[in-house]
Amino acid sequence: MNKVRADMTQSRSEDPLCTVAIYPVATDALIVQGCLIAAGVPAQVADANLVQTYSLLTTALGGVRILAPASQLGQAQAIVAAFERGDYQLPEDTDVGTEPTASIQGAVN
Repeated sequence: MNKVRADMTQSRSEDPLCTVAIYPVATDALIVQGCLIAAGVPAQVADANLVQTYSLLTTALGGVRILAPASQLGQAQAIVAAFERGDYQLPEDTDVGTEPTASIQGAVN
């Protein structure tokens, strides 16, 4: 599912953006974008709104693209590969808790 190609889009630093991955569902692309950003790769999602609006045309539209600077393409590809392998999944028996965390409690109260 991963395609790499140079895009016409330029980042502010004039480092060209490259397509790191393409997903048929915008939510999946946004989750992977979050992983990339958390790892320090300034990733962008392209065409998410278009695909969500015209979901029956997802294939014709080319899916939702994740873009990253060409200088960080290798790092971005490694992160996407790790995500797709399941390296970031929590074990099934992980207790995610039922109580809100302190930071959430402070925001709610």
